[in-house]
Amino acid sequence: MGEVQVPPISLEEVHYIRSTRICEEDDVDDIKCIEGRIYASNRNKHSIHIYDSHTHSLIRSIGGEGSGAGQLKNPMGMCFHSNYMYICEEYHRISIFDLDGNYIKSFGSLGQKNKQFQHPSYICTDGERLFVADSCNHRVQIFSMELVYISTIGGNGSGSAHGKLNYPEGILITADGLLHICDCNNHRVEVYSRLGEYVRSMGGGEGGAEYKFKWPYNICVDMLGHIYVADRGNNCLKVYTGEGKYIRRITSDGLVQPISVCATIHPSTGSMRIYAGSQVTRKVHLYGNMD
Repeated sequence: MGEVQVPPISLEEVHYIRSTRICEEDDVDDIKCIEGRIYASNRNKHSIHIYDSHTHSLIRSIGGEGSGAGQLKNPMGMCFHSNYMYICEEYHRISIFDLDGNYIKSFGSLGQKNKQFQHPSYICTDGERLFVADSCNHRVQIFSMELVYISTIGGNGSGSAHGKLNYPEGILITADGLLHICDCNNHRVEVYSRLGEYVRSMGGGEGGAEYKFKWPYNICVDMLGHIYVADRGNNCLKVYTGEGKYIRRITSDGLVQPISVCATIHPSTGSMRIYAGSQVTRKVHLYGNMD
């Protein structure tokens, strides 16, 4: 089978399609689309569910409640590198599995020291470093792929000055090496270099206008470089260029307090697909530019 040809995509054509059966009736804190599969973090069932991206049928689940090897406790954010999946748990650790669900190892413990966590929420990687949103420690910790501590953004209590964070949640690093952090209780997205140097802010000050957020909770990027922010308190997704210029908002009646977002290309049609999980309705909603 040849490579899917992606047609020109206009974000103005993106519309609500339907609610899906992905983790139906459960909280989905993160969604990732990798190689024809959808990985959904199911906090209520303490597991990662893997679905076929064509049919949304369940392939298998990873985890199950517990603190033992291969078990999970309230999993939230995920990221992927090579053949490995890194999962943040509210058990104050990061667990590592391969893409077939085989447990590799975990690291971290409860605390405020380097390589300790207090409710790590989301995680991302540029292939050379891991960036972990250590939410209740109000910081982002940076590690090598060998899990060696490198540095920290924020910490030493919450704050609103640049360089300080207040319950960081969703986290993303784009192809140009810019780290985007949903600084949830400061109602903004903070942008840093991959080395931890402050670059700019998106938002700032609680509100519903184009350049304001109300508890931004999660973030993703599509194949064209557009950035999607799950604006939890405003019940919508807000879409920006990679440079932070506002494009539009995406919403529907059932999208109440979105906490997860993933933008991808449908493997058969080449059409845009955007998945967003609602914390209130406990449904994953599907948007796109083709039905």
